[in-house]
Amino acid sequence: MVAEIEKLTVEDISPIVQSLVGDNPATPEPGWLVQATGEMSIGAGTLGILKVSGTAHVKGEVTPWSVVIKAMELEENWAIFSPEREIAAFRSGFFDKLDRGLKSVPCHGVTMTNSGTTLL
Repeated sequence: MVAEIEKLTVEDISPIVQSLVGDNPATPEPGWLVQATGEMSIGAGTLGILKVSGTAHVKGEVTPWSVVIKAMELEENWAIFSPEREIAAFRSGFFDKLDRGLKSVPCHGVTMTNSGTTLL
């Protein structure tokens, strides 16, 4: 999984970095570091939880960034526990609207790799 994330293109990772630093166009520099967190997830379809960090050009400055990425496998046989439900909830913006003491981690993007792995 680490090697797959290392192979992402600048175009693949740019939307996530731009969301993180709050600037468009932030341009990530190739060569980001990918580390397996060692954290276990019992979520359906979870392949791994990874920390990805690097630098980006933001307004003429080099800015460090880091993000935790959840790699997921989507299969038709997941039934009610489908990871597609989690992805759809983040994509819908539902968690951004919570305001009564319940807070979710921010989602900086959903990307699908060439091999079909979904990154959340």
